[in-house]
Parts: sequence; structure tokens; C-alpha cells
Amino acid sequence: MNMIKGMYTLNNKWTKFFICVMHYVICMFVFNALGLLVTKFDQSIVGLKWVQILASSGIFIVGTLINAYTVFKDWKQLLSVRKPQVWFLLMALFGVLTCTPFVNYITQLNEMMQLPDWMKPIEDWMRAKEDHNMKLTQDFLIVDTFGGFLLNLLAMAVVPAIGEELLFRGLIQKTIQNHTRNIHLAIWSSAILFSAIHLQFYGFFPRMIMGAIFGYFLVWSQSIFVPIICHFLNNATIVTVYYLMPDKVEEMENLGTQDLSLSIISLLLFLGICYHMRKKWKYDRQTQQSDSTPESKQ
Repeated sequence: MNMIKGMYTLNNKWTKFFICVMHYVICMFVFNALGLLVTKFDQSIVGLKWVQILASSGIFIVGTLINAYTVFKDWKQLLSVRKPQVWFLLMALFGVLTCTPFVNYITQLNEMMQLPDWMKPIEDWMRAKEDHNMKLTQDFLIVDTFGGFLLNLLAMAVVPAIGEELLFRGLIQKTIQNHTRNIHLAIWSSAILFSAIHLQFYGFFPRMIMGAIFGYFLVWSQSIFVPIICHFLNNATIVTVYYLMPDKVEEMENLGTQDLSLSIISLLLFLGICYHMRKKWKYDRQTQQSDSTPESKQ
């Protein structure tokens, strides 16, 4: 393994970019081929879930780990693979729960989006695509067995949380940040890509916001495990409610959409959590810098 570790490190940035793309393309073909084999034996909704698991694992997880290991000098540093501080993790989890009403309100506004009349063909296509994706998601989520629930957790919470965070927060965000030295540009650029790749136009802005939230959590905690666990919590909550309390799904999705004051309170509480996380991050950085000065080593 040491022979391939960082083997493309000395190449220029465009060569590295091409190599990364090729790795993802190869992984996509290999794991999609495995998915086709699955459909030969099982063309049910369960088979489709396994196809999604294979495709997402291959492209997002395997592809990203291959790129991080071979193209960059220190893959663990790039992906921020380090044990998180418990305080940051708990605050981040609380933050995800706190911001839910506000994100739901943004979702409602996004769903009300209308394009000009001359763009009606595009809007009709977007609506049809959104309706198709929504129906497919609901078909995936509705299960009545514990085994089906566990498979949903794997397909819609575990694999997406690990894979999407490794790619968008770990690889893309950190790479942009390293090249631009601009944390905010890196966070919002990766968040836009994260939302765009889902091709769900009427959920673009709330997903972009969640992507940015996960991005700031990575910066402040310095651990990829914080956004991964938060992402898992966000998705697993939906999967669990669909399984245990399907009659409460609409109530959960509408939380904050009917009461603007609740959404504002949600936002203010979330911003307070972010303030304390950022303050702790800055304090930790100053402490590390002071400990590394020559005077502190004497």
C-alpha cells in the first residue's frame, strides 16, 4: 500500500484533477456493473436499494478514499480523519435538531418557486423530475419490517452520510480551502455542488444550507466525523419516523412552516450554537499557536 500512497502528489493540479475524475469514472463503471448484476436477480424495490448502496459506496466512499490516498500527500489530514471533541459533537447534533424548523420553512419557500412564463417548459421538466424523485423516495422509505428499516438506514442514512461528507466536505471543501485560503468560499462552493448533484430543484436551497452547516461544523470541529454523524442523524430521523410513526411524517415536515415565529426562534437558537462553536474553535487555535511558539517550548 505504501507504494501507491501519494503516488500522484508531485503532479500539477490539473493532472491531479484529471486523475481524480478518472478514478471516479472507473469506480462508477465498476460499481454500477455490480448493481446491474443485482438487478438480474432482484428487480424489486429492495434490489434497487442495493443498487443505490453499491453505486453510492463505490463513487462517494471508495472513489474518494482512492483519490485522497493516491493524489494527496496526507489523506488523513486532507479528510480531517481525527477523533472529534465530544463538546463539538454534542453542540453540532443539538444544532442540527435546533435548525429543523428554519430549514423546513426554507424548504416551503423553495417549493413555491416559480419561473417566468418563457421558462415554463423548463419548469414543467423540473416539476416532473421532482415528482418522480419524491415518489421514488417515498417508495424507498415506506417499509413495514425491521429488516426493511435497517436496509433503509444503510441505503439512506449510513452510506450517504459517510460518502457525501467524505467527498463534499472532506475532499472538495478542503481542496478549495487549501487553494484559495478562503474558508467561506470553500464551504459554500462545496455546499452548492452538494445540493446540485441531487438534481432536486425544489429542495435546492435547504439542502445547500444543510451542506454549508456541515461545512462549518467540519471547520470548527476539525473532524470529518462530526458532519458525518450530523448528516446521519438528519437522514436517520426521517427514515425512523417513516417506519415507527408514518402518520407523523407530514407533521414533522411541516414543523416551522406554519409558524414564522417558530422558524425565527429556531434560527436564533442555531446561530447562538454556531457562535459558541466558532468561539471555542478560535480559542483552541490560539491555544495551539501559543503552545507552538519558541517561548512556550523553553
